[in-house]
Amino acid sequence: MPQDGKQLLIRDQIDEIIQGIHQIWENPDVGKNLAESAYQLAKAQYSWEAVAENIKEATLATSLS
Repeated sequence: MPQDGKQLLIRDQIDEIIQGIHQIWENPDVGKNLAESAYQLAKAQYSWEAVAENIKEATLATSLS
């Protein structure tokens, strides 16, 4: 599950959105870290390998019950 400040910046108000953009603009490492963390999360949870493993586990769980 994506987390605010780890894989993305969740901001509700326009001034918060502007602040988040400014934060990334002023510190590119923040943006790079968010991007890398988001990529790793997507790869771990949504890649073909991860989805196949989830299907395999669900299939085994239902066949054992």
